[in-house]
Amino acid sequence: MTKRPLCLACIGLMIVVWMMKQAGVPIFGEPALSPELQDQLRDGVEAIVVGTISERTEKPNSTQYILKNSFLIYQETKIPIHKILLTIREAERYSVGDRIEAAGILRTLQPPGNPGEFDSSAYFACQKIYCSLWGEQIEMKKKAKFSFGEVLQSFRERVTGNLPEMIRPELAGTLSAMVFGERKLLTEDSRLNYQVGGVSHMIAISGLHITLLGMGIFRLLFRMKLPQMAAGGLAAAVMAVYCLFTGGQASTVRAFLMFGIMLAGRMLRRSYDLLSGLALAGILILIPNPGYLFYSGFQLSFAAVLGAGVVYPSLRKLLPQKLLQGKALLKKGVESSISWLAIMLCTLPMVCYYFFEIPLYGIIANLLMLPSMSLVMASGLLGGMMGVASPLMGRVLLVPAAVCLEGYEWITGKIRGLPGASWICGQPEIWEMAIYYLCLAAAVWILKRSLIGRNQKAAKRCIERDIRKRPADILAAAVILTIGLGILFWRRPVELSVTALDVGQGDCLVLNAENRFHYLVDGGSRDVEGVGIYRILPYLKQQGIHVLEGIFISHPDGDHICGIEELLIAVAERRTGLIIRHLFLPCWMRNGEEEKRIRLLADRAGITVQYLSKGDELRAGKLRIEVLHPVYGETLAGNEGSVVLQISYGNFGGLLTGDLEGDGEREVLEEVEGCEFLKVAHHGSRNSTRMEFLEKVSPEICIISAPENSIYGHPHREVLERIEAKGADWYQTGLSGAVRVEVIGGQMKVQEFIGRAAEED
Repeated sequence: MTKRPLCLACIGLMIVVWMMKQAGVPIFGEPALSPELQDQLRDGVEAIVVGTISERTEKPNSTQYILKNSFLIYQETKIPIHKILLTIREAERYSVGDRIEAAGILRTLQPPGNPGEFDSSAYFACQKIYCSLWGEQIEMKKKAKFSFGEVLQSFRERVTGNLPEMIRPELAGTLSAMVFGERKLLTEDSRLNYQVGGVSHMIAISGLHITLLGMGIFRLLFRMKLPQMAAGGLAAAVMAVYCLFTGGQASTVRAFLMFGIMLAGRMLRRSYDLLSGLALAGILILIPNPGYLFYSGFQLSFAAVLGAGVVYPSLRKLLPQKLLQGKALLKKGVESSISWLAIMLCTLPMVCYYFFEIPLYGIIANLLMLPSMSLVMASGLLGGMMGVASPLMGRVLLVPAAVCLEGYEWITGKIRGLPGASWICGQPEIWEMAIYYLCLAAAVWILKRSLIGRNQKAAKRCIERDIRKRPADILAAAVILTIGLGILFWRRPVELSVTALDVGQGDCLVLNAENRFHYLVDGGSRDVEGVGIYRILPYLKQQGIHVLEGIFISHPDGDHICGIEELLIAVAERRTGLIIRHLFLPCWMRNGEEEKRIRLLADRAGITVQYLSKGDELRAGKLRIEVLHPVYGETLAGNEGSVVLQISYGNFGGLLTGDLEGDGEREVLEEVEGCEFLKVAHHGSRNSTRMEFLEKVSPEICIISAPENSIYGHPHREVLERIEAKGADWYQTGLSGAVRVEVIGGQMKVQEFIGRAAEED
């Protein structure tokens, strides 16, 4: 490492950036706002912002702009803000470089309410964006005379907009993401195919694209008899434009910088060191924008290069010389497999940490698809750009890309349909990732020390020594790496946990007993779109829950069931590796209209449907779930027919009440037992959780599933007063985020994901 001072400098810079982040040093672009204004911005305030458009993104029903060099006008005071995210619905489109004034509701970007949920605030914070404005009135302050950024943006929009007219729309979306960095047209099915196939890197502009395209241009120019200096300079200039053209993401910038450094070394007749080039690229990225250190794309990109530059050489030297000197096709296949393994070993912890699941057949798709990637890049670029001037010529040039993409769709589609195509592993702890990387580093060090001098004819003694050491060293490296993998995938044992997810105006509880038995109780929302796919499923994956023993539906209102329907569709269409064994419905739903709809979805997903009534009981390990309501044969519907579950685990007791209220509460009053945990019925409405009910249940912890500013007034103040009068603690998901109640040694521990209620108290 001492021979690579740039590597030491990059590591030192990363450590300094991390320490500054922990200390709260304001180098990450946070706006200097008063505490009072920060509190107000959480809920949104009317304000005016002025800024220059630096990026534009077309959404299905709106247009999103990023304003730079901006400031906020609030109560006649100007407050500088580095960048602002602006969203408008106006038909008029503004150009990159225009300076505009926008009036509307300004908010700070808020973190997610649940573990596993996509953190848009962290994503934008890496780009020094902390506030968003929903623009209602826009005024042009200064029209840009000329903007190179607008030229590139408009041309990309024209190119990608024409693609569906020249090739099949599904292929156009994939090609648009793969070659032009525009994901707007990418279908969900195609995205999932590539994700489950382990080739997501192919539909994100990365080092693969830059290297293939850049080196292709350089070799072409060199063969055209251009001097090496001119060919390298021109290729670098073209790739710089391409980098800007495709959006300039962190991984793209990293790849371009390394490509430029490599070309510079070649033109100056200097050797190129991959690790030094990576370190220099990291320094050049982090100095102007240190927040990228915490961006998943930056981390994954650098980890992949480390895998190719550090792990791959050691693994390759393990291959027999006869194999490396054999047929070119076999040699290429073996080397590609080793390269994939090396990169996977380096990126594995980050894949687990950010995506919670691992594609198990990724090597198949990579081996079959990567060899033709250069053809797709060349055909896609030429055909897409030519299609702007001549759609007919564009179609002709796009034929090779379209043929390859059809094959890609077939390959990834088949892989996605295989049993166990992806494994939901859950999110590891930071310390687990650190130990894994230490084990990986130790294994690589052992191999490098053992194999030093191998393949060097002049070092005969060294070769003989290494050959003698190899079996023991390989075994030691394998054992150490296996220990690292075991620690990476180890999950803390849980006796019992009950988690109320933040789903807005709705209900969703997750039960985890002994890390083996997992149940979902309701799952829906009235005010959150895609709640099943974007809130419930990510939490299950983050927790490493790949099998749900059952889903309980208390009653078929949308705020309890719509997310479950999304999960059933996802399972049926193999959009997730989640397995659901049973679906439990209240007995009165049998043969009803709502039952027919959800049973059809369950049948498509291969899930057994069962019906619940008073007296039914389910046991899983030490967990006991007893049904207290409804009574079989009663004519019920809606809230009054809610399934009521009493759970017990050792000395712990809990009561899950759905939307039961009024007469329903009185019916179950004689059946309920005292318990420590209560899921407050009907989001804390006035007619639920009466004092006589609380006195009988006598809970210590009450969970209320309701948003912070419910349009229905949930939870009602009278309910909160009754809970407080009984001496119980209450938590609201809209204030606390996901609330987890865990039983540890017979004691309860409550964890708030956000903890806003505690902060306000």
